[in-house]
Amino acid sequence: MVNTRIFGHALSAVELRGGVHTTMTNNIIGASSIRNPGSLPAILVRSGVSDFIIQGNHIGDIFRGQNLTSTSYGVQVEAGSSDRYDRDNMRRRSA
Repeated sequence: MVNTRIFGHALSAVELRGGVHTTMTNNIIGASSIRNPGSLPAILVRSGVSDFIIQGNHIGDIFRGQNLTSTSYGVQVEAGSSDRYDRDNMRRRSA
């Protein structure tokens, strides 16, 4: 997933549930975890996902003062068998 805009989700904006060789680069993700503010990350990687890259994404409010960011984390990788991954150059803006 490259250069995508993702906004207004009740749960996590992106959830990787399985597989290998996923790349998420230069995306803008905002206004997620709306149903239960602060309880879910913007990007949730379930255990068992391997060989993924999450790089150069903007997570959170785009403009100051929006106060729409309500995620627990920008990226959360669940404990388990996930391996061989890279998270790099992430920008997360809070209210």
